[in-house]
Amino acid sequence: MRQHQSKYKRVWLLIAVGVFIVLLVILSLWQIRGVELDGGSQAAVQKTNVSTLPVVVEQRAQSSVQVHGSNTEATNEARSKSTQAKFNNADELCKDFAAKSSPKWTEDQFAEALRDHVQGGDPALEEWLRSVTNTGTARQKGAALSLLIASIDRATRKEVYSRTPNCDQLKECSASLEAVVGQKTSPYAYALVNTAIYLPDPALYGMAHNICKQSSLSSDTICERVGSLQWMQLDPDNGAAALYALGELKLAPSDQDQTAFENALYRFGQAKKFDVYFDVGRELPNLPSSLDDYRGRTELDSLRAYFGDISPLPPHRNIIRACSGDYLKNANRRSLCEKVANQYLRENAFLIDRGIFLKLAANLNWDKSSLQKYADEVDEVHGYYRAKSEQQKRQYQDASGRLAACHRALKWNADISLYAAKGEFKQLQQDAKEFGMSRDEMINIGRRSRVSR
Repeated sequence: MRQHQSKYKRVWLLIAVGVFIVLLVILSLWQIRGVELDGGSQAAVQKTNVSTLPVVVEQRAQSSVQVHGSNTEATNEARSKSTQAKFNNADELCKDFAAKSSPKWTEDQFAEALRDHVQGGDPALEEWLRSVTNTGTARQKGAALSLLIASIDRATRKEVYSRTPNCDQLKECSASLEAVVGQKTSPYAYALVNTAIYLPDPALYGMAHNICKQSSLSSDTICERVGSLQWMQLDPDNGAAALYALGELKLAPSDQDQTAFENALYRFGQAKKFDVYFDVGRELPNLPSSLDDYRGRTELDSLRAYFGDISPLPPHRNIIRACSGDYLKNANRRSLCEKVANQYLRENAFLIDRGIFLKLAANLNWDKSSLQKYADEVDEVHGYYRAKSEQQKRQYQDASGRLAACHRALKWNADISLYAAKGEFKQLQQDAKEFGMSRDEMINIGRRSRVSR
């Protein structure tokens, strides 16, 4: 009897030990899971101590963020679970979307619904981006982290706006929304910043700087470790860094010391490139075979375009003030401002850059007749924008119009790299030529709009 009882005791003891071991394994796996999207979870990426030894710095830079789903099998499994139909081309996608879309949607609602349609609830792209943060080069990790921030930003805003559609018009709601977005995206920002400040790579630093200028992260303490002056020193040929520095430097009265400000003006005037790192997608590795189809590429295009939409433009106000009035009585300042004005005519300029050029040229008293060409170009693009907007309002009313609007939106997303590389203004000029309206007509629309403002 005792032998029988002893036998059962041993069996139960073995079962208990086995259960204990299984629990330990589960707990270990839970602890090493990557960055979680739950806003209440603790940040998986801790701030790196500035005094960390260089040997440890590289290790931390390589393992700044651990994410779930870092293998191809996980990506394939997630993709296979998607319920969305597979679209082989834009015609198939847009026909399906146009049949489901609503004539009551605004332009923003149309764009958001199309993004949903492109993604279709499939997490495969996000899983792949997470894998890149574990296995990619430093720049690839930076690009993947930036796009993950965009993905979480959009998902969070969508959830809030579904409950409170007018959240952006309510001060308390909009402030709370930015706080929630910042909380959910901060682990990824920590990982990006901690990598950027220890690796002497101007592109990576530029990515971190761009992320930290987003409203939801601008007040985060981690972003205090990223500054425009440091970026300008690291990337002296990049006018974008100098532009941000000029926006942050204090503009002293014209009769006081202007050395620091004029040094930044000089950098801006001599810049050989302007890269604000809105198009981080160019730094990503090639899509894996499981994602390298029309749907995967289109989804990535959509996310890259959304990241560009939420990336803030650099500040220009201090430059306009510094190149006006009494400041221009100084010959050195006038010379610097003339070089700065010409930089706004660069090939890869934004639309806003051309408007600032016209303001600076007026401050410098340049010949008005010679500036008419540039004023007409700006009015043409503005006229194209207004005419396109009116056309879209009409198109949203029927399925065929929504089909055309869908194709145009997909083309915009696919061309996002062109807008970054060739310049937004030049690309918009090209789009205006293909719009189907005469240039004179668009100029008149833009001119009337400018006068009425």
